[in-house]
Amino acid sequence: MKMTVKRMICIMTSVLTVMTVFFTVVRADNYQLDIDLMSDYAYVYDMTHDIILLDKNSEERMYPASMTKIMTEILALEHYTNMDREIVITYPMIEGLREAEATRIAYQPGDVATVRDLLYGVMLPSAADSCHALAITLDGSLSAFADRMNRKAKELGLKDTHFVNSSGLHDDRHYSTCRDIAKLMEYCLQNEKFVEIMKTEEYVTNPTYYDPEGCDIYNGTLRGFKRRNLPAPGLVGGKTGFTDEALQCLVCYAELNDMKLIIVTAHGSGTSYMPAHFGDVSNILCELNDWHYARVMDDRQVQQTITIHHQFSDETIEILNSGDIDMIVPDARVVRTETDFVDEYDSGLEDVEKKGKVTVWCNDQIIDEREMTIVIPKERNLVGIVIKFFKKLFR
Repeated sequence: MKMTVKRMICIMTSVLTVMTVFFTVVRADNYQLDIDLMSDYAYVYDMTHDIILLDKNSEERMYPASMTKIMTEILALEHYTNMDREIVITYPMIEGLREAEATRIAYQPGDVATVRDLLYGVMLPSAADSCHALAITLDGSLSAFADRMNRKAKELGLKDTHFVNSSGLHDDRHYSTCRDIAKLMEYCLQNEKFVEIMKTEEYVTNPTYYDPEGCDIYNGTLRGFKRRNLPAPGLVGGKTGFTDEALQCLVCYAELNDMKLIIVTAHGSGTSYMPAHFGDVSNILCELNDWHYARVMDDRQVQQTITIHHQFSDETIEILNSGDIDMIVPDARVVRTETDFVDEYDSGLEDVEKKGKVTVWCNDQIIDEREMTIVIPKERNLVGIVIKFFKKLFR
């Protein structure tokens, strides 16, 4: 039986080939917080998913002020096993602190404090005399304790941190970075007693010279938000700091929407009603209150379909996502894809390579960017090849 030309063309036009194309990642970014901060340095890190959500000069040197005290606290917690051990306050433990206008419980020589009293004193009211008492008792002098602090910093891999004292009183040689402080905080959070103390709102010490019935001390971080009616969803606790050189700073920990967040802000200024560190952290947590870890794009999800026109048939190339894209993103989001490729190409007598880029946007931020090469396949049909050959020949 002879096949007519018309029937042959009908068969050829019914053929449809789907070509799947995978591509390699050039850049895959996490969605970032976009907030105007009063602080010059800031860092937000989600420990749960190992994601950096905000980075503002986080590796630039700054003065940590009383954020230093979380190092003093963790070293003391790791050394003192008996929380009821009594420590007699001596003059070197309080020397110069009043003149330096350091925050104190106002211990006097001869006062007796327990290790527990001093640990709560370090974290709640940020008492420098508590820091000095723990440091001198442990290592004999403040300088020896500072050596211990620097050894620990090196052990933890803090890249640009150097301590001169246990309290954070200003010294040009006493510095750190937001990223280093966050790494230190991450280590501290592994200690259950540290977390318990950090989130305690109020504590009463043993009797002191000035407070025969014990000194009531309060959590300066938690109270700082409450007194100003600043919302801080998920906040567990933290440590504030201030010197004239360091300005306002804060390292804190929050648990929000299945995220375990460390937030560090530094070198901020503001009013007494709206200090930079409290205002910045409040804004950050309020923003993240509507964020979740979610699937932004599925593996093999079609990002673009390209049609290849042959003489008697069409062929499609599907650009597919390679691997799931999961990240922390706002609940209100629009995900879109942009590519350098057009939607239609005409095939020729040879395969032709086209290079381009595929970019995935979430709202106004790039979250994934990939370079790829697609092959525009040559004409598949013999008759079509002949037709295109003569078209090219007589063009």
